[in-house]
Amino acid sequence: MEAEIALLGLALMEPDLSDSWGLTPEHFYDLRCREAWLALSSLRSRNQEVNTVTVWESIDPTHRNAVGGLSFLSQAVESAAPADMAPSYVQVVKDYRERREFSHALATIAGNCMTDGVDATLEKLAALSPERVSVDLATASSLIADVAKKIVDVADGVRVDDSVIPTGIKALDAMVGGVRRGVLTIVAGRPSMGKSSLARTIALRSAIKGLKVHVESLEDTAQSWATRTLSELSGIDLAQLSRNEVPSHARRLLSECHKVLDGAKLTVSDSSSVSTANLSAIVARLKPDLVVVDYLQLLHGVGQDRFDQVNQVVRTLAMVARRHNAAVIAVSQLSRNCESREDKRPMLSDLRESGEIEQAADMVVFCYREHYYRKNSDPAKAELIVSKNKNGPTGAVGVGWRASLASFYDL
Repeated sequence: MEAEIALLGLALMEPDLSDSWGLTPEHFYDLRCREAWLALSSLRSRNQEVNTVTVWESIDPTHRNAVGGLSFLSQAVESAAPADMAPSYVQVVKDYRERREFSHALATIAGNCMTDGVDATLEKLAALSPERVSVDLATASSLIADVAKKIVDVADGVRVDDSVIPTGIKALDAMVGGVRRGVLTIVAGRPSMGKSSLARTIALRSAIKGLKVHVESLEDTAQSWATRTLSELSGIDLAQLSRNEVPSHARRLLSECHKVLDGAKLTVSDSSSVSTANLSAIVARLKPDLVVVDYLQLLHGVGQDRFDQVNQVVRTLAMVARRHNAAVIAVSQLSRNCESREDKRPMLSDLRESGEIEQAADMVVFCYREHYYRKNSDPAKAELIVSKNKNGPTGAVGVGWRASLASFYDL
Protein backbone atom coordinates (compact mmCIF):
# COMPACT_ATOMS: atom_id res chain seq x y z
CA MET A 1 0.00 0.00 0.00
CA GLU A 2 1.12 3.50 -0.78
CA ALA A 3 0.23 4.73 2.72
CA GLU A 4 2.45 2.05 4.29
CA ILE A 5 5.45 2.97 2.12
CA ALA A 6 4.86 6.68 2.76
CA LEU A 7 4.89 6.14 6.54
CA LEU A 8 7.97 3.92 6.39
CA GLY A 9 9.78 6.62 4.42
CA LEU A 10 8.81 9.29 6.94
CA ALA A 11 9.91 7.09 9.87
CA LEU A 12 13.29 6.57 8.21
CA MET A 13 13.68 10.34 7.93
CA GLU A 14 12.10 11.34 11.26
CA PRO A 15 12.29 8.29 13.56
CA ASP A 16 11.03 10.17 16.63
CA LEU A 17 7.67 10.79 14.96
CA SER A 18 6.95 7.08 14.66
CA ASP A 19 6.89 6.56 18.44
CA SER A 20 3.44 8.09 18.73
CA TRP A 21 1.85 6.21 15.83
CA GLY A 22 1.19 2.96 17.66
CA LEU A 23 2.12 0.83 14.65
CA THR A 24 3.52 -2.68 14.83
CA PRO A 25 4.87 -4.86 12.00
CA GLU A 26 1.47 -6.60 11.90
CA HIS A 27 -0.17 -3.38 10.77
CA PHE A 28 1.65 -3.63 7.43
CA TYR A 29 0.24 -5.70 4.59
CA ASP A 30 3.29 -5.14 2.34
CA LEU A 31 5.85 -7.75 3.41
CA ARG A 32 8.72 -5.38 2.58
CA CYS A 33 7.30 -2.72 4.89
CA ARG A 34 6.62 -5.30 7.60
CA GLU A 35 10.22 -6.56 7.67
CA ALA A 36 11.62 -3.02 7.53
CA TRP A 37 9.31 -1.87 10.37
CA LEU A 38 10.36 -4.81 12.52
CA ALA A 39 14.02 -3.81 12.08
CA LEU A 40 13.25 -0.13 12.63
CA SER A 41 11.32 -0.87 15.83
CA SER A 42 14.16 -3.01 17.11
CA LEU A 43 16.63 -0.18 16.55
CA ARG A 44 14.35 2.30 18.32
CA SER A 45 13.92 0.01 21.32
CA ARG A 46 17.71 -0.13 21.69
CA ASN A 47 18.10 3.66 21.19
CA GLN A 48 20.24 3.10 18.09
CA GLU A 49 20.44 5.31 15.04
CA VAL A 50 17.76 4.78 12.40
CA ASN A 51 18.44 5.31 8.71
CA THR A 52 18.21 3.27 5.53
CA VAL A 53 21.57 1.59 6.10
CA THR A 54 21.09 0.65 9.78
CA VAL A 55 17.57 -0.65 9.09
CA TRP A 56 18.82 -2.72 6.17
CA GLU A 57 21.60 -4.21 8.25
CA SER A 58 19.12 -5.04 11.05
CA ILE A 59 16.81 -7.02 8.80
CA ASP A 60 17.09 -10.79 9.23
CA PRO A 61 19.48 -11.90 6.43
CA THR A 62 17.11 -14.72 5.52
CA HIS A 63 14.36 -12.17 4.91
CA ARG A 64 16.32 -9.61 2.90
CA ASN A 65 15.36 -11.05 -0.45
CA ALA A 66 11.72 -10.41 0.39
CA VAL A 67 12.49 -6.73 1.04
CA GLY A 68 14.10 -6.31 -2.35
CA GLY A 69 17.29 -4.55 -1.38
CA LEU A 70 18.46 -1.26 0.05
CA SER A 71 16.94 0.46 -2.98
CA PHE A 72 13.42 -0.19 -1.64
CA LEU A 73 14.21 1.71 1.57
CA SER A 74 15.62 4.58 -0.50
CA GLN A 75 12.48 4.63 -2.62
CA ALA A 76 10.38 4.72 0.56
CA VAL A 77 12.26 7.82 1.71
CA GLU A 78 11.57 9.49 -1.65
CA SER A 79 7.86 8.68 -1.23
CA ALA A 80 7.71 9.82 2.40
CA ALA A 81 4.45 11.32 3.63
CA PRO A 82 4.43 14.97 4.75
CA ALA A 83 4.93 15.09 8.52
CA ASP A 84 1.73 17.04 9.13
CA MET A 85 -0.28 14.38 7.29
CA ALA A 86 1.19 11.44 9.21
CA PRO A 87 -1.86 10.97 11.50
CA SER A 88 -4.12 10.62 8.46
CA TYR A 89 -1.81 8.06 6.85
CA VAL A 90 -1.57 6.15 10.14
CA GLN A 91 -5.36 5.98 10.32
CA VAL A 92 -5.50 4.60 6.77
CA VAL A 93 -2.98 1.85 7.63
CA LYS A 94 -4.84 0.94 10.83
CA ASP A 95 -8.18 0.90 9.03
CA TYR A 96 -6.89 -1.46 6.36
CA ARG A 97 -5.41 -3.80 8.97
CA GLU A 98 -8.75 -3.93 10.72
CA ARG A 99 -10.47 -4.72 7.42
CA ARG A 100 -8.04 -7.54 6.69
CA GLU A 101 -8.58 -9.09 10.12
CA PHE A 102 -12.33 -8.74 9.79
CA SER A 103 -12.26 -10.27 6.32
CA HIS A 104 -10.17 -13.20 7.58
CA ALA A 105 -12.55 -13.76 10.49
CA LEU A 106 -15.54 -13.70 8.16
CA ALA A 107 -13.88 -16.21 5.83
CA THR A 108 -13.20 -18.55 8.76
CA ILE A 109 -16.78 -18.27 10.00
CA ALA A 110 -18.13 -18.85 6.49
CA GLY A 111 -15.92 -21.91 6.08
CA ASN A 112 -17.33 -23.46 9.25
CA CYS A 113 -20.93 -22.47 8.64
CA MET A 114 -22.06 -25.87 7.32
CA THR A 115 -20.77 -27.69 10.41
CA ASP A 116 -21.58 -25.01 13.02
CA GLY A 117 -25.14 -24.39 11.93
CA VAL A 118 -27.03 -21.11 11.56
CA ASP A 119 -27.41 -20.17 15.24
CA ALA A 120 -23.75 -20.75 16.11
CA THR A 121 -22.66 -18.86 13.01
CA LEU A 122 -24.83 -15.87 13.92
CA GLU A 123 -23.36 -15.84 17.42
CA LYS A 124 -19.84 -15.79 16.00
CA LEU A 125 -20.74 -12.93 13.70
CA ALA A 126 -22.20 -10.93 16.57
CA ALA A 127 -19.07 -11.57 18.66
CA LEU A 128 -16.67 -10.25 16.02
CA SER A 129 -16.88 -6.67 17.26
CA PRO A 130 -19.63 -6.11 19.83
CA GLU A 131 -18.43 -2.62 20.67
CA ARG A 132 -18.92 -1.55 17.08
CA VAL A 133 -22.37 -3.06 16.94
CA SER A 134 -23.58 -0.94 19.83
CA VAL A 135 -21.67 2.32 19.42
CA ASP A 136 -23.88 3.84 16.73
CA LEU A 137 -27.23 2.38 17.83
CA ALA A 138 -30.10 4.79 18.36
CA THR A 139 -33.76 4.15 19.06
CA ALA A 140 -36.20 4.75 16.23
CA SER A 141 -38.21 7.13 18.40
CA SER A 142 -35.20 9.36 19.15
CA LEU A 143 -34.13 9.39 15.50
CA ILE A 144 -37.61 10.33 14.30
CA ALA A 145 -37.94 12.99 17.01
CA ASP A 146 -34.61 14.58 16.05
CA VAL A 147 -35.41 14.59 12.33
CA ALA A 148 -38.93 15.92 12.90
CA LYS A 149 -37.63 18.77 15.08
CA LYS A 150 -35.03 19.67 12.47
CA ILE A 151 -37.63 19.76 9.69
CA VAL A 152 -39.91 22.02 11.75
CA ASP A 153 -37.05 24.30 12.81
CA VAL A 154 -35.89 24.72 9.20
CA ALA A 155 -39.46 25.35 8.03
CA ASP A 156 -39.93 28.00 10.74
CA GLY A 157 -36.60 29.65 9.95
CA VAL A 158 -35.18 28.80 13.37
CA ARG A 159 -32.21 26.99 11.83
CA VAL A 160 -30.57 26.54 8.45
CA ASP A 161 -30.49 23.14 6.79
CA ASP A 162 -26.73 22.66 6.48
CA SER A 163 -27.07 19.07 5.33
CA VAL A 164 -27.61 20.27 1.75
CA ILE A 165 -25.24 22.47 -0.25
CA PRO A 166 -27.00 24.43 -3.04
CA THR A 167 -25.56 23.99 -6.52
CA GLY A 168 -26.17 27.63 -7.45
CA ILE A 169 -28.28 26.56 -10.44
CA LYS A 170 -31.79 27.67 -9.41
CA ALA A 171 -33.78 25.18 -11.49
CA LEU A 172 -31.66 22.29 -10.25
CA ASP A 173 -31.85 23.42 -6.64
CA ALA A 174 -35.64 23.80 -6.95
CA MET A 175 -35.85 20.12 -7.89
CA VAL A 176 -33.24 18.46 -5.63
CA GLY A 177 -32.28 21.13 -3.09
CA GLY A 178 -28.58 20.73 -3.80
CA VAL A 179 -25.88 18.16 -3.12
CA ARG A 180 -26.10 16.41 0.25
CA ARG A 181 -23.41 15.99 2.86
CA GLY A 182 -22.38 12.47 3.68
CA VAL A 183 -23.24 11.02 0.28
CA LEU A 184 -21.81 10.71 -3.22
CA THR A 185 -23.20 12.67 -6.17
CA ILE A 186 -22.23 11.73 -9.72
CA VAL A 187 -22.11 14.37 -12.47
CA ALA A 188 -21.73 12.63 -15.83
CA GLY A 189 -21.88 13.25 -19.54
CA ARG A 190 -20.27 12.61 -22.88
CA PRO A 191 -17.26 14.78 -23.87
CA SER A 192 -17.97 18.51 -24.32
CA MET A 193 -21.32 18.32 -22.51
CA GLY A 194 -20.16 20.50 -19.59
CA LYS A 195 -19.88 17.97 -16.76
CA SER A 196 -16.60 19.44 -15.49
CA SER A 197 -18.06 22.93 -15.87
CA LEU A 198 -21.05 22.06 -13.69
CA ALA A 199 -18.82 20.57 -10.99
CA ARG A 200 -16.57 23.63 -11.12
CA THR A 201 -19.54 25.99 -10.85
CA ILE A 202 -20.84 24.21 -7.75
CA ALA A 203 -17.37 24.25 -6.17
CA LEU A 204 -16.86 27.93 -6.99
CA ARG A 205 -20.21 29.15 -5.70
CA SER A 206 -19.87 27.06 -2.54
CA ALA A 207 -16.45 28.57 -1.83
CA ILE A 208 -17.75 32.09 -2.40
CA LYS A 209 -20.45 31.40 0.21
CA GLY A 210 -17.75 30.58 2.76
CA LEU A 211 -17.73 26.78 2.61
CA LYS A 212 -14.48 24.84 2.64
CA VAL A 213 -13.99 23.17 -0.76
CA HIS A 214 -11.33 20.83 -2.12
CA VAL A 215 -10.98 20.01 -5.82
CA GLU A 216 -8.99 17.11 -7.27
CA SER A 217 -8.47 18.18 -10.87
CA LEU A 218 -7.07 14.97 -12.32
CA GLU A 219 -7.67 15.88 -15.96
CA ASP A 220 -6.82 19.60 -16.10
CA THR A 221 -3.87 21.39 -14.54
CA ALA A 222 -4.54 23.74 -11.66
CA GLN A 223 -3.66 26.65 -13.94
CA SER A 224 -6.20 25.53 -16.54
CA TRP A 225 -8.81 25.15 -13.80
CA ALA A 226 -8.04 28.66 -12.57
CA THR A 227 -8.28 30.07 -16.10
CA ARG A 228 -11.73 28.56 -16.60
CA THR A 229 -12.78 29.88 -13.21
CA LEU A 230 -11.62 33.38 -14.13
CA SER A 231 -13.60 33.19 -17.36
CA GLU A 232 -16.78 32.19 -15.53
CA LEU A 233 -16.38 34.86 -12.85
CA SER A 234 -15.32 37.72 -15.12
CA GLY A 235 -17.39 36.94 -18.20
CA ILE A 236 -14.27 37.23 -20.37
CA ASP A 237 -14.08 34.80 -23.30
CA LEU A 238 -12.20 31.65 -22.24
CA ALA A 239 -10.31 31.49 -25.54
CA GLN A 240 -9.00 35.02 -24.99
CA LEU A 241 -7.80 34.24 -21.49
CA SER A 242 -6.13 31.04 -22.71
CA ARG A 243 -4.20 33.10 -25.28
CA ASN A 244 -3.39 35.79 -22.70
CA GLU A 245 -5.37 38.27 -24.77
CA VAL A 246 -7.25 40.55 -22.40
CA PRO A 247 -8.64 43.91 -23.59
CA SER A 248 -7.53 46.81 -21.42
CA HIS A 249 -11.10 47.53 -20.31
CA ALA A 250 -11.47 43.96 -19.05
CA ARG A 251 -8.37 43.86 -16.88
CA ARG A 252 -10.21 45.46 -14.00
CA LEU A 253 -12.58 42.48 -14.04
CA LEU A 254 -9.69 40.09 -13.44
CA SER A 255 -8.62 42.10 -10.41
CA GLU A 256 -12.17 42.04 -9.05
CA CYS A 257 -12.32 38.26 -9.49
CA HIS A 258 -9.27 37.95 -7.28
CA LYS A 259 -11.02 40.00 -4.61
CA VAL A 260 -14.12 37.76 -4.81
CA LEU A 261 -12.03 34.70 -3.99
CA ASP A 262 -9.76 36.43 -1.51
CA GLY A 263 -10.00 34.46 1.71
CA ALA A 264 -12.06 31.68 0.12
CA LYS A 265 -11.34 28.24 1.58
CA LEU A 266 -10.84 26.63 -1.82
CA THR A 267 -7.94 24.26 -2.51
CA VAL A 268 -7.09 22.69 -5.86
CA SER A 269 -4.78 19.76 -6.53
CA ASP A 270 -3.77 18.69 -10.03
CA SER A 271 -1.63 15.67 -9.21
CA SER A 272 -2.09 12.99 -11.87
CA SER A 273 -1.22 10.12 -9.54
CA VAL A 274 -3.69 10.49 -6.68
CA SER A 275 -4.86 7.20 -5.17
CA THR A 276 -7.90 6.52 -3.03
CA ALA A 277 -5.59 6.30 0.01
CA ASN A 278 -4.13 9.73 -0.82
CA LEU A 279 -7.57 11.24 -1.21
CA SER A 280 -8.80 9.76 2.07
CA ALA A 281 -5.81 11.24 3.88
CA ILE A 282 -6.27 14.65 2.25
CA VAL A 283 -9.94 14.84 3.18
CA ALA A 284 -9.18 13.73 6.75
CA ARG A 285 -6.65 16.53 7.01
CA LEU A 286 -8.58 19.36 5.32
CA LYS A 287 -12.07 18.44 6.57
CA PRO A 288 -13.81 20.15 3.64
CA ASP A 289 -17.55 20.70 3.30
CA LEU A 290 -17.41 19.78 -0.38
CA VAL A 291 -15.04 17.55 -2.36
CA VAL A 292 -14.95 17.51 -6.17
CA VAL A 293 -13.13 14.75 -8.08
CA ASP A 294 -12.73 15.41 -11.79
CA TYR A 295 -12.89 12.75 -12.92
CA LEU A 296 -13.29 9.46 -11.02
CA GLN A 297 -11.92 7.18 -13.76
CA LEU A 298 -8.53 8.89 -13.34
CA LEU A 299 -8.36 8.20 -9.60
CA HIS A 300 -6.07 5.24 -8.94
CA GLY A 301 -7.92 2.31 -7.39
CA VAL A 302 -7.06 -1.20 -6.28
CA GLY A 303 -8.30 -4.27 -8.11
CA GLN A 304 -7.53 -7.12 -10.49
CA ASP A 305 -8.84 -5.26 -13.53
CA ARG A 306 -10.24 -1.88 -14.54
CA PHE A 307 -13.79 -2.85 -13.52
CA ASP A 308 -12.69 -3.78 -9.99
CA GLN A 309 -10.52 -0.66 -9.70
CA VAL A 310 -13.38 1.69 -10.61
CA ASN A 311 -15.67 -0.13 -8.18
CA GLN A 312 -13.13 0.32 -5.39
CA VAL A 313 -12.75 4.02 -6.23
CA VAL A 314 -16.50 4.58 -6.07
CA ARG A 315 -16.88 2.71 -2.79
CA THR A 316 -14.04 4.76 -1.30
CA LEU A 317 -15.60 8.05 -2.42
CA ALA A 318 -18.91 7.06 -0.82
CA MET A 319 -17.07 6.03 2.35
CA VAL A 320 -15.12 9.32 2.46
CA ALA A 321 -18.35 11.29 2.12
CA ARG A 322 -20.02 9.43 4.95
CA ARG A 323 -17.04 9.29 7.29
CA HIS A 324 -16.28 13.01 7.04
CA ASN A 325 -19.86 14.25 6.50
CA ALA A 326 -18.76 15.95 3.30
CA ALA A 327 -20.65 16.33 0.06
CA VAL A 328 -18.62 14.49 -2.59
CA ILE A 329 -19.13 15.19 -6.30
CA ALA A 330 -17.42 12.83 -8.71
CA VAL A 331 -17.37 13.64 -12.41
CA SER A 332 -17.78 10.54 -14.56
CA GLN A 333 -17.44 9.62 -18.19
CA LEU A 334 -20.18 7.87 -20.14
CA SER A 335 -19.93 5.00 -22.58
CA ARG A 336 -20.72 5.51 -26.29
CA ASN A 337 -24.03 3.65 -25.96
CA CYS A 338 -26.06 6.83 -26.15
CA GLU A 339 -24.44 7.73 -29.47
CA SER A 340 -26.20 4.79 -31.15
CA ARG A 341 -29.70 5.77 -29.97
CA GLU A 342 -32.07 8.12 -31.73
CA ASP A 343 -32.54 10.02 -28.47
CA LYS A 344 -29.02 10.85 -27.33
CA ARG A 345 -30.02 11.76 -23.80
CA PRO A 346 -27.95 9.64 -21.40
CA MET A 347 -29.32 6.96 -19.10
CA LEU A 348 -27.95 5.28 -15.99
CA SER A 349 -26.89 2.27 -18.05
CA ASP A 350 -24.51 4.56 -19.99
CA LEU A 351 -22.24 5.11 -17.00
CA ARG A 352 -18.85 3.88 -18.14
CA GLU A 353 -17.53 0.84 -16.26
CA SER A 354 -20.64 1.40 -14.16
CA GLY A 355 -20.43 -1.46 -11.66
CA GLU A 356 -20.78 0.35 -8.35
CA ILE A 357 -21.24 3.88 -9.73
CA GLU A 358 -25.01 3.73 -10.06
CA GLN A 359 -25.42 1.79 -6.82
CA ALA A 360 -23.13 3.88 -4.60
CA ALA A 361 -24.37 7.31 -5.72
CA ASP A 362 -27.27 8.99 -3.95
CA MET A 363 -27.79 11.25 -6.92
CA VAL A 364 -26.78 11.10 -10.59
CA VAL A 365 -26.97 14.22 -12.77
CA PHE A 366 -26.34 14.06 -16.51
CA CYS A 367 -25.32 17.08 -18.59
CA TYR A 368 -26.84 17.15 -22.07
CA ARG A 369 -26.65 19.67 -24.91
CA GLU A 370 -28.83 18.91 -27.95
CA HIS A 371 -26.78 21.26 -30.15
CA TYR A 372 -23.80 18.90 -29.92
CA TYR A 373 -25.74 16.38 -32.02
CA ARG A 374 -28.16 18.58 -33.95
CA LYS A 375 -26.59 21.78 -35.19
CA ASN A 376 -29.95 23.35 -36.05
CA SER A 377 -30.93 23.38 -32.36
CA ASP A 378 -30.30 26.30 -29.98
CA PRO A 379 -26.62 26.25 -28.90
CA ALA A 380 -27.47 28.23 -25.76
CA LYS A 381 -29.89 25.62 -24.40
CA ALA A 382 -28.90 22.65 -22.25
CA GLU A 383 -30.47 20.14 -19.89
CA LEU A 384 -29.45 18.82 -16.50
CA ILE A 385 -31.06 15.39 -16.15
CA VAL A 386 -31.48 13.99 -12.64
CA SER A 387 -31.74 10.26 -13.34
CA LYS A 388 -31.32 9.08 -9.75
CA ASN A 389 -32.21 10.86 -6.53
CA LYS A 390 -32.67 8.87 -3.32
CA ASN A 391 -34.05 11.91 -1.50
CA GLY A 392 -36.46 13.40 -3.99
CA PRO A 393 -37.77 13.63 -7.53
CA THR A 394 -36.01 12.87 -10.79
CA GLY A 395 -36.41 14.65 -14.11
CA ALA A 396 -34.80 17.22 -16.38
CA VAL A 397 -34.41 20.98 -15.94
CA GLY A 398 -33.58 23.48 -18.64
CA VAL A 399 -30.53 25.71 -18.24
CA GLY A 400 -28.52 28.06 -20.40
CA TRP A 401 -25.06 27.33 -21.79
CA ARG A 402 -22.43 29.94 -22.61
CA ALA A 403 -19.89 28.21 -24.82
CA SER A 404 -17.52 31.18 -24.70
CA LEU A 405 -17.30 30.85 -20.90
CA ALA A 406 -17.84 27.08 -20.72
CA SER A 407 -20.46 27.55 -18.02
CA PHE A 408 -24.14 26.98 -17.28
CA TYR A 409 -26.52 29.71 -16.21
CA ASP A 410 -30.15 30.11 -15.13
CA LEU A 411 -32.70 30.75 -17.82
